[in-house]
Amino acid sequence: MSGLKRFAFLLIFTSMLVMGCTTASDQTIEIISQEEEPVSEPVTTVEPVPTVEPSPKPKDVPEQVEKKQLLLDQDFLPLLARNESNGFDVSIGMTKDDVIAKYGMVTKVEVYEGGIYYAFEKLPEGIFYFDNQSRVYAIHLSASHLSETNLTKIIDALGPPVEQGESLVDGDYTLFYKAGDNEIFISAESPESSVDKIRIINKKMLNDCRSC
Repeated sequence: MSGLKRFAFLLIFTSMLVMGCTTASDQTIEIISQEEEPVSEPVTTVEPVPTVEPSPKPKDVPEQVEKKQLLLDQDFLPLLARNESNGFDVSIGMTKDDVIAKYGMVTKVEVYEGGIYYAFEKLPEGIFYFDNQSRVYAIHLSASHLSETNLTKIIDALGPPVEQGESLVDGDYTLFYKAGDNEIFISAESPESSVDKIRIINKKMLNDCRSC
């Protein structure tokens, strides 16, 4: 079975594992921190008009950490084969506690593309999937976290993909690579478009969920 077709079946398979690989505490939740600005009291006098103090700035707004980029160069695949990250500071096998230490608390837990993903307060445009031991087994990042978004340049750097073409999942034009137990899907809307996302899935860790 081709890599892109296997990716479609992979998503179906992972959706069947959602109930087995998570605990009751990992049910779908969404936490959105908001702080309402105080509403100024209505002015009851006509003359003189009272001075209205400016509303205080919201407190405790999480600061984004320095944006790290995944380097899509000649070292990317060899490092990933050892579950090491090239430039980005989260790698396959990292624990949820380590991710929280880098990117703050979980802000969303939601089913997406056949699994349950976690979003974090200091990491825009990036999500992670965790196995039953709370280890990262899949990383999804948008183009803003990539060092290169030109498909031709990526192929020049990484070498020819195992397979490339239109994905059966979302219709995107996808480059499919392998690195050790990891499968990599680099996607764009069309062969002429810039890359918009990368998905890295550790096949072995995913398959181990069969025994959850």
